[in-house]
Amino acid sequence: MRIPRRSSLPAAVALGALVLALVLGPGGEPVSRGQAVTPYAELPLEAWELEPGEDAQLVQAFCTICHSLAPIIQHQGFTKEMWAQEVDKMRQQHGAPVDDATAAKIVAYLQEHYSQEALQAGR
Repeated sequence: MRIPRRSSLPAAVALGALVLALVLGPGGEPVSRGQAVTPYAELPLEAWELEPGEDAQLVQAFCTICHSLAPIIQHQGFTKEMWAQEVDKMRQQHGAPVDDATAAKIVAYLQEHYSQEALQAGR
């Protein structure tokens, strides 16, 4: 019995489209190594710095495993509850390798520096 081979052309086309999307920026221009393109904004990598504070280095180390700092910096204004839910979502749905104790520190940092409450308090 002969098993028919499936064409790999659709998979190759899809892979090619994905590679182009990763290499080209939103306007179709090549992305330079000194920039990052996200759905949030196109900024030089050097421009993204977290607010100084205890556990900022944990946020930097764990959150940037999968994405840049843009979602954090540009989502200033999440409520404290929203930050807790967001960190939980990253762990549960996206598999972020963060244990409970580290997650609690990350949430506390984000709540202190990037929540609506922090913005209203002028931090």
